This record gives sequence, C-alpha cells and structure tokens, in this order.
Amino acid sequence: MVKDFKNLLSKYPVISWIVVGFVAFMLIISTVGFGFMGFDSEENIPVPAQSDNPDDAKAELERCLAAVAKEPTDFNYRQLTRAYMATNEIDKALESVQTAVKNDPNDISSYQLLCEVYNKQSWCEVSDKDIDKIKPLISADKLAVLTSMKDKKYSVEKFLEELKKSNFNQEELQSVTKYAIKSNDDRIAETMNKIVSLDPNNIDNRFSLASFLIQTGKAKEAIPELQKVLESNPTNLYAHQLLAIAYMNENIYDKAEEEFNYMLKQQPDDVRIYSALGEIYVKQKKYDDAVTIYEKAITMDPNKPFLFTGLAGAYEVKGQNEKAVDVYKKALLLDPNSMEIHSQLANLYQKMGKQEEFMNELKSMNIVQNVIEPNSIQIEPAGTTAPVPTQGAPVPTQSAPVPTAN
Repeated sequence: MVKDFKNLLSKYPVISWIVVGFVAFMLIISTVGFGFMGFDSEENIPVPAQSDNPDDAKAELERCLAAVAKEPTDFNYRQLTRAYMATNEIDKALESVQTAVKNDPNDISSYQLLCEVYNKQSWCEVSDKDIDKIKPLISADKLAVLTSMKDKKYSVEKFLEELKKSNFNQEELQSVTKYAIKSNDDRIAETMNKIVSLDPNNIDNRFSLASFLIQTGKAKEAIPELQKVLESNPTNLYAHQLLAIAYMNENIYDKAEEEFNYMLKQQPDDVRIYSALGEIYVKQKKYDDAVTIYEKAITMDPNKPFLFTGLAGAYEVKGQNEKAVDVYKKALLLDPNSMEIHSQLANLYQKMGKQEEFMNELKSMNIVQNVIEPNSIQIEPAGTTAPVPTQGAPVPTQSAPVPTAN
C-alpha cells in the first residue's frame, strides 16, 4: 500500500491536507519513484546509481546511450531515461521513456517511469499574482523571502528546502505551495489511468489513482475508483477516508457522513473523525449536532487546537459570536503562533464591529503593513460577514481525519 505517503499525511489533521498531500506526493515521486505506491518495480534489475558527482552521472549516461545503440529494448530506454533524469535533461528523458512505451505499450514499468518524468517537469514559481494571494497569510519577513524568489523556477524539493531554511512552518508551507506549484497533473492522471487499465485487479494502483485525483481537484472521478477498491476490500479505512473526502468535495454530505460514521465505529477514540463529522454537520446546517460532537471530542482530547476552532466555527454560524471568541482564544492558548486561528478570530471581530480587537489580531499576525493601511480600515456593521481584507483565497477550514494504519 501507500504507507510512506499515508504516514506523511497523518501529520496533518485538517481538511486542507489535500494540498499538503499533493506536495508530499510530488516530493515522494521525485525522490523514490512510484514503487512506494504499490506499483511493482522491475525486480533484479540494476538501476543507474544516483550520484552527486556530475562526472559519474555523465559516465552512466554514456553507458546507457551505448546500451541503447547496441540493443534498443524498452528496458534499455528506461535505463537511459533514468540517466537523463540524473543529469537533469528532462526533455530527453521524456523522449526516451516515450520510446520505451512505444516499444512495448503493455509494459506498466514504462508508464510508471513516464509518471516520474512528468513529475520532474513540475516546478515551483511565484509570480506577482501569487504574492498578492499569499501576502495576507504570512508575516512580513517571510513575505520578503518569498519576494526575493519571485519569477524563478525551482524544483519542488529545492523550493521547500529554501522555505524551510527561512523557518517557514508547515502551515505556511501549505499556504505558499498551494499557489506556487506548477505541475503536469493531467498527464500524470492520464498515465495512471492507463496503468489501472493494464492491471484492473491491482487495488493499490487504483487506490493511488484515486488519491491523486482527489489531490488534484478531481474528486468526482475518484469516487468510482474508491468504490471499486471497497468492493474488493470493504474494511479498507484509507479508502473510506478518501471516499468521505471526495464526497465532501462534491458536496454529497450525507454520503460523507456515512463514510465517517463507519470509520468512527472502527476507531471510536479518534477525535479527528469527530472533527470531520462536525464539519459535515456545519455544512448541512445541523449546528447543534456540530456543537455536540465537537464538545464530545474536546472532552476526549482537550489538547487539539483544531477541535476548538471547529467548535468556535459552529458557534459562529449559530450567531453565538461571544462564545465563538472565547473558544478561538482557547485554541490560541494551545497554538499561539497559528496564523490561521488569528485570521479566523480577526474575521469574527470584524464581523462583530470590534475595530480595536480586529486590529490587534492583524498586528499579532504581523500582516497589517502587508495587507492594508491601518487608517483605511472600514469596519462592517455588526451582523455582516465581510472577511479580513485579503487579496487571495480564504484560509482553509479545519478538520479532516487521517486514521491509523489498518
């Protein structure tokens, strides 16, 4: 199964883990290839050694070119593809692996490698438009770092490495990469579909396809793939989890609720599942049910900030703003540096017409100068729903669970 990928995702208990998962997915593919996804690798076959020495990489490339000239098999073309990837000649790598596919259009190994090459063509780049969207979500000093990287292409790994050097936390990495990553996801999805068609009974391949489809915003296409996985393995909690999230993305909340309730029966102590159900209840306007289930989860584990923000959000949509403020403050006691929680509380203060508290939250986020001139603040009358002035997408909501391994 996709163990490494899932262990990575288990660190992120928010519904926006899909974005993080996509970045993790790309990083893992580029690092270890598609073998981690359950795809069978070529057994007992030497793979060109990875070396930091350019001379070694060039020597390996020459060896592979000679092998292809002598015997132009699909296997040798795959070896040549890897050699080109090692020397960062991605266009030539693509041409080589496409030749391997043409030589044997039924060999899954070539399609797996094709996905890796398409992924290597993914990159991170930040434009002025991206900067405007990211500006409200990070502090001024980190915005300066990002601005210095503007209009430069980075590999996914290098981009994340540069941001981590500047102490970007996971929440900030998530916000930035959402806008910065540029990828060949349509071509990867097409190739993964081909792999599934060549081996339709391989559940791991189908699960991997569904995961990728959800991560790239194609939840509707993922639903039938996950249903087929569950036909073969009805107790697969990972498949139930992804199916629930796919249903949520497609606004099919009753079906999502069914899936999470099934998971809750299997893992009654997992508060992340309670949190996901709370979000579903809010979506269905079952606000009292949402409050009840969040409160129950908090009694089980009072140290999870996302439970408090979920409860605060439920109070807020019920119109109980003072209660919501109190609960957001409790969340900040657990995670005082969370830009997301500060932003949610600032939104609420603005909606309530509390200008001073609103400004204090913006100052605590260190974004006032990034977003607005302090004297230009126009507080909306109480009862309106205007957000904190931003130039991009709203902060993601909280709460999707990641069950432990089945």
